[in-house]
Amino acid sequence: NDLRRITDDWNLTNKILVAISDNAANIKKTILDELKWTHFGCIAHTINLIAQDGLKSAENLIEKIKHVVSLFKRSNLAKEKLDCYQKQNGKVPKKLIQSVPTRWNSIYYMLERIAELNEDVRAAIAVLGHQNLPQITNTDFEDINQLIKILAPLESATRIMSGEKYVTLSSVIIISNGLEKVYRRFKSDQDALYNETPRNVIANIYKSIQLRFKNFESSNFLIISKFLDPRYKNVGFSNVNVTEKAQNLVTNMVTNLLESKSKETITPTVFELPPDESDNTFSIFGYFDKEASLHKHVGGNSRAKAIMEGQRYVEEPLLNRKTDPL
Repeated sequence: NDLRRITDDWNLTNKILVAISDNAANIKKTILDELKWTHFGCIAHTINLIAQDGLKSAENLIEKIKHVVSLFKRSNLAKEKLDCYQKQNGKVPKKLIQSVPTRWNSIYYMLERIAELNEDVRAAIAVLGHQNLPQITNTDFEDINQLIKILAPLESATRIMSGEKYVTLSSVIIISNGLEKVYRRFKSDQDALYNETPRNVIANIYKSIQLRFKNFESSNFLIISKFLDPRYKNVGFSNVNVTEKAQNLVTNMVTNLLESKSKETITPTVFELPPDESDNTFSIFGYFDKEASLHKHVGGNSRAKAIMEGQRYVEEPLLNRKTDPL
């Protein structure tokens, strides 16, 4: 097929470690069964699916807001009224944001903007007097503000994992474990702090996280990637068993590397140094050569060396997580 032909033409086929795609079954099947490449689903797409699962509980509210936003997008008069009220309140006029189906966080930005322009929107609607326009109530705005708080961690994770100029694969486990903990906390707080619609959104997000993130720490590829990132190393796994598994996998990799290197025949480069004209007794290298002849190589098998190397790596301080691990 075309992908295989292209990678063969460019001599890339043997360099492909993993193929990233969305989570569509047909794409995944092609990569695994036909191309025989390791596949991993795009984490940003997975987060999008989790957010969409959660927002199903708020469909009525979201449709109401989209209807209101559409009015201010279609009508110049409505837009002028909204700008006018913003200026009267000492604001630089901003536009309402309409959501788009393919990007869940556009819903987040729509909610955020309408909450920011709450008073201006309601004043403009009252003056316009549109009979068919749904009214956004005080309870609706309570729900909107609560949803913004609830959705913020998913929006942050989406932005981080959509980056193109920095490493993201090694952050998958950190992000997924972090989101699980955050929404578990939301779930424990929800009865006292949230209205019915936001509570349902929390419950659905948490359920979706447990379903869609459940296999991440069973992936050797992901746990090795995280462990070898000097910002994370062995910190941030969900339990000690995964931490030990990661360290063992890396130890095995280093052991195999050392054993393969030991079988290589390496011919060192010899420098053409000027001849030492001194009498051997007084040679400037005499003292060194004598000590070198007595030098004892510290032995140890490849696995012992690999364990020691891994321990040294773990004991070094973590890099700041905002720095470039490369």
